[in-house]
Amino acid sequence: MRPTSFCVMAICTAVVASTAGAADPPAQDCSKVPDYAEMVACVGRDAQEANAKVTQAYELLMKRLGTSSAADKLRRSQKAWLEYQSAYCDFVKSANEGGSMVRITGALCYADTAKSRLKELEYQVDCQEGWSGCFRKQ
Repeated sequence: MRPTSFCVMAICTAVVASTAGAADPPAQDCSKVPDYAEMVACVGRDAQEANAKVTQAYELLMKRLGTSSAADKLRRSQKAWLEYQSAYCDFVKSANEGGSMVRITGALCYADTAKSRLKELEYQVDCQEGWSGCFRKQ
């Protein structure tokens, strides 16, 4: 591995570790919040934080990929993922349409799908030579 590649990998790993919540305080357990309005706010914050971490990891990976064809593929996959997340969570929310749980259900869906996407992006940022499906910029 070239010295510059090692430095870039070390920086990427450090930034993603911080975006993944390594230094974050423990998240509040929203299911234990007794007030409905605060529960809605709590799950909303969880969804916003998860989506913000996805954005940070995506931007970090895009910066690393530069102007490569892999960057274009990642951009397309992120656009498709955002469309999927919106459509899927709209579907999930519809199970509680008209009920008081619709906002909570939607926020939980956004948080869960974002956390899954974050794992995918972190895999790429942290990837090591020899890992399956790991893109390494040449």
